[in-house]
Amino acid sequence: MNTLALLATFLQQSSDDGSGAGGIVVMIFVIILCLLFLAVYIASIVWVYRDAERHGKSGVLVALLVALISWPIGLVVWLIVRKNI
Repeated sequence: MNTLALLATFLQQSSDDGSGAGGIVVMIFVIILCLLFLAVYIASIVWVYRDAERHGKSGVLVALLVALISWPIGLVVWLIVRKNI
């Protein structure tokens, strides 16, 4: 089940309980967390691109690999591999 479905289920339950205001606060909190995660994701991809270019590697290829290979794992792999360059 994805995050939006869980959020919708939670909001439906909280509106049934009559605590709709609390559900809105939780929804705003979840949206802020999602935006923060997205910002960190994009910033790390940009950093990996620039770092790869700085080390003489293909920035586009490395950034795509880091982005597509289970993001945090791909980033850790790049951090390990780049020390050997």
